[in-house]
Amino acid sequence: MYNEQLHQISFLNQKSAALRTTDAEASLSYAEEALQLLAELSPATTGTGQIQLTSQLNKGAALLYLSDFAGALQWLLQAESLPAATGDGAAVLELLGFISHTYSRLGNYENALVYQQKHIKLSQEAGDKAQMALAYRNLGIIYGEMGELQASVEQTCKSCELALELADCYGQAVCLNNLCLAYTKSGNYAEALACGQRGITLCQTETMAGQNVERLYGILLANTALAHRGHGDLAQALQLQQQGLSIISQQTDKYWHSQLLLQTGLTYMALEDLAQAEQYVCQALELTQQHQNPWTEYQCHQQLANIYENQGDLAQALAHHRHFHEIYERTFGEENRRKMRHLEISYQVDATQREAELLRQQNEQLEAAVQTRTGELEAALKREHLLARRLEATLAEAESISDLRARIIRTVSHEFRTPLTVINTTAELLTRYHDRMTEEKRQRQHLRIKESILYLTDLLQDVDLVDQVKHDQIKAKPQPWQFGEFARDLEMELRRQTNQSPRISYCLEGDAGRRFAVDEQLLKQVCVNLLTNALKYSEMDE
Repeated sequence: MYNEQLHQISFLNQKSAALRTTDAEASLSYAEEALQLLAELSPATTGTGQIQLTSQLNKGAALLYLSDFAGALQWLLQAESLPAATGDGAAVLELLGFISHTYSRLGNYENALVYQQKHIKLSQEAGDKAQMALAYRNLGIIYGEMGELQASVEQTCKSCELALELADCYGQAVCLNNLCLAYTKSGNYAEALACGQRGITLCQTETMAGQNVERLYGILLANTALAHRGHGDLAQALQLQQQGLSIISQQTDKYWHSQLLLQTGLTYMALEDLAQAEQYVCQALELTQQHQNPWTEYQCHQQLANIYENQGDLAQALAHHRHFHEIYERTFGEENRRKMRHLEISYQVDATQREAELLRQQNEQLEAAVQTRTGELEAALKREHLLARRLEATLAEAESISDLRARIIRTVSHEFRTPLTVINTTAELLTRYHDRMTEEKRQRQHLRIKESILYLTDLLQDVDLVDQVKHDQIKAKPQPWQFGEFARDLEMELRRQTNQSPRISYCLEGDAGRRFAVDEQLLKQVCVNLLTNALKYSEMDE
């Protein structure tokens, strides 16, 4: 009796897997029916473990294609907890890939990277080239969303080579789509357009049985439109986006539907049609809130803030700015980037440790077989311990460098905000009110921009100085200079940086024209840092 039921459940799972990309709703229906039949069987029934894994995997995958990322993650993690998920079969490889992809869509790139590395490792050990191609492709997507564009291109090219070897036209088209997006983000629009057009041609000319080619075609149109927009061809970009919307809106993929609406809104912004831009971005925000994708949601809030600011609705602009910064800090903060770099280091360490463990096992086998070589084996083990100590020292140094870089990046990011805000505000004033300003006012605004640029230049020099000190590369270049002139420049710099004129007084005793031979730039950087800290940590009346 239950052999018949198991056969029926297996059939439903096959139907669900076959319809994932072409009809996600039907795929979900078959998966739920399989799970319902499975629940009626006794937990002790022989052979249900693998079937239960497949059923839960199918439901999670269907929810992923329906853009229900939270629901998908729940079912996929539930499937991972099953005893049947401890092997290295095809279902387990698929499961790891889907979990990684879901975490990526939710903006949790740390966990996405962990599962994708597992996916790659097991695929390589199993020699499954199809899963290896999928794993490299997904890893390229994760790196692209993290902003690591060079790494994204490298991983996607690996996937594309495997897809060519396997004669997988659909896989090739997906890789070309991903390369189009990565090259667009990096500003290489010519290469992006070439990849996008090749992908579109593949979708139009090649037969890809069992795949949702219409969905991929719509996504390719959307990403090729981005390349056209970056290249300055707004009319062609808008035409492709409207064509892509007509296709994607008929699909169940809310993620790409919201992305296309957002990008169409951005094209209307570039065309200075703010009313149309607002309409499309609002639709994108409403849709993205249904499938809980922080990446698209924070982009929508950012663009709506810009739209309302240009329309003069400052209350709305401020509200969207607040939402944008909350989502950005929560999801894409520096802490996540630091963790991911640390994670990459840990994987390198893990690989080295596996090699060391393999060497140890080989040495033990040799010791058991040839007792006469005990002395040689002990020497080899000592070398291993020395290697381990060196490895620990290398890891400690890498962590120290990572922490230093993180602190520098946080400090520079904080210090960049004020001058960048000044430049942005001043540029907007010059753009909007240039004709109304007197020449004197325009000169003042230009001077503010120049001063902010000089400040940013000094800040970058400070960062370079820290790097030189770290690597013992700093060299003093003494030049004759007057202390009085230097002191006045230092006073002006402190007033500009700290905005605390009443607390800064300048008094020079002695010969103001006396000359000394020192490195003025180094001395200035040291004095500015010391006096800035003194102002920061002193009482207001001091």
